[in-house]
Amino acid sequence: MKKCSLLIICFVLVTSVISAASPIKSILNKYKDDKNCTILTFNSSFLNLKSGGKEENLIKKFDFLRIVAFEGESNFKDDIKRAKLDKYYAELMRIKEDSNEVKMYLLEEGNVIKEFLMVITGKDDALIQIKGNFSKSDLSDIGNSLDIDKLSHLKKLEELEK
Repeated sequence: MKKCSLLIICFVLVTSVISAASPIKSILNKYKDDKNCTILTFNSSFLNLKSGGKEENLIKKFDFLRIVAFEGESNFKDDIKRAKLDKYYAELMRIKEDSNEVKMYLLEEGNVIKEFLMVITGKDDALIQIKGNFSKSDLSDIGNSLDIDKLSHLKKLEELEK
């Protein structure tokens, strides 16, 4: 009986640790079949096909780039609030623009960024997720090289690292 109880407790702990480790994954699972949600995931192989020049070295540091965009009404903002991202990620920047709020988060190990998140809520709801091994200056380069309007704020990161 004690062994059975101990096994159940261990299972519950392991399950809760695994589910707590990725709040973004649980949000993605919720919306993966939603007709108003588009999820684009570009793995490193695809990104390397599209890269060239200065971006080539940068892209090699990515495991994947994911873009999640919502059309119409969604509960994304509420789901993001419930996920309490600031428990798992360091908030890098917050921008209030028109009716949208943009928050950028990092997951770092030492000076290496393992994950970058950009969460946009308001009139437009979207998420940009980049996983890999890169630096803040690499993120600044991303802001310079990708033609995504909200990423232009990343240009300021290069100054922070100096």
